[in-house]
Amino acid sequence: MGQSKLYGKVKGICIWNSLAQTVVVPFTLLMAWLMSKITEKAAAGDVILVARMSIFLLILFLLYGIFQTGTDILARRQQVKIMNHLRIAFLELVLCNPLHRLRTVDYGELNENLNDDLNAWAKRYMEGIPAMVSSGVGAAGYLGYMLYRSPAVAGTIFIISLVQLIPPLLVKRYMQVNYDRCRELEARITDHMAEAVSGFETIKLYGLKQWWMTKMSCLQREYLRVGNRSEAAASTQRVLYRLLDHILKYGTYAIMGMYALTGYCDFNIAVEGIVLSESMFAAVRRIFDEIPRSAVAKQAEKRLCRWKVQKEKEERGGGYQTTGYDRIKMEDICYAPEERKIFDNLTYYFQYENRYLLTGSNGAGKTTLLNLISGLYRPDSGRILPEGEGLVSYVLQDDPVYDFDVHTLFSMLDAGTRAAARSVASRLGLPEEAMDNVPIASLSGGERKKVFLALGFAAGSRWLLLDEPSNNLDRHGKEALCGLMKERKGILAVSHDPVLVKSADLILRIEKGGVAEL
Repeated sequence: MGQSKLYGKVKGICIWNSLAQTVVVPFTLLMAWLMSKITEKAAAGDVILVARMSIFLLILFLLYGIFQTGTDILARRQQVKIMNHLRIAFLELVLCNPLHRLRTVDYGELNENLNDDLNAWAKRYMEGIPAMVSSGVGAAGYLGYMLYRSPAVAGTIFIISLVQLIPPLLVKRYMQVNYDRCRELEARITDHMAEAVSGFETIKLYGLKQWWMTKMSCLQREYLRVGNRSEAAASTQRVLYRLLDHILKYGTYAIMGMYALTGYCDFNIAVEGIVLSESMFAAVRRIFDEIPRSAVAKQAEKRLCRWKVQKEKEERGGGYQTTGYDRIKMEDICYAPEERKIFDNLTYYFQYENRYLLTGSNGAGKTTLLNLISGLYRPDSGRILPEGEGLVSYVLQDDPVYDFDVHTLFSMLDAGTRAAARSVASRLGLPEEAMDNVPIASLSGGERKKVFLALGFAAGSRWLLLDEPSNNLDRHGKEALCGLMKERKGILAVSHDPVLVKSADLILRIEKGGVAEL
């Protein structure tokens, strides 16, 4: 489902929910009129008419209950369905971002975007806006009807509905501060846990467990402290609402009764005021409740839009692409992360007809060069321009570790690529039993390398980037790798392995921020 069509469906649900919830307004007005008439006829002693009107009122209640239940069920089903599509659309938007943007993504922020922010944005349109529309129409309708019947009753109900907002307003202001702090701490805790998962070897090898646990304990204590304050504020708000409900309910009864006894209004108008007051108070309170939620949803929408804005900036920037080419032109490339100069005005053209082997001392920038070409890194200045059409595949030095097996990984490919990947894996010497029912995380380093080399060679990309591809390979695997490299063009391989030299057309040495042909 396209994004524009998806957003159209969200707006359609917003309109439908607004209309469905607004139906309560004429129903409540009709109910107030019927209640006043029933009270009037009861006072006059007309039992038969009171019984008929009461039965009619019960039938109205039943029909409205059926209508409300049906619309609620339909709305919930549509909302669940749309939320699933929205998550898919958001992930699609994220994956459209350039590699260097995805490489530096904050996983806590992304998780928050995908869950809390997306839910807040969707609820604003599917629940928040319909609530404000129906409540606004209801408040205006009830107030207008009472103004027509009795200005004194209308003014009294309106003033009471505004007074009810003062205590919760003070509590909500305190709650918002703690809410924002809780969200910040949740993101920090998520990031800290993600760091432990990705760097558990470092934590274990260097005895950093106590440091990590201490930091996590500090974050948890702060989160509990702020959360307790937030929960206390929320509990206070609930108590205030219950207390206000009783005060408003019985206070309104007393005031309407005084008005009827002192002649400010007729008895039936006082009954209508009592019936409509509860709906009026609820409508005003609902509008008040939705205002801060709407502000939170707007902030969530801004955070979600960062992904789209970033993508549009990259598209407008031009001059930097990472897909496809018969020739890769690197012009005046400068790259100095953390003020450590690696490349300074590097200019070099890689021709597709050649197989390149990149050598050089450790830290010279061999892997960095591949990362720049693939788009994982973005140069500080200069241009990387493709010429021609095609795709880039990149087999990293450190192979990813997954909990699913090789068969599952290969099944994500199309049929032709899947067959080619299994064929390449077999040539590299990956056992058949290692392809099925064995988690990739449980494979040896050499077996994992063969899996991702198979993906790289089977992908059919124009250019293939290889970073230390012979690491952990046995003798048979290295010989098979040399054969695979000789069978295709457009290879940039970083390696110190002399076995791969015979597979290269050109050997380049990376040193002093430049490239030299050997």
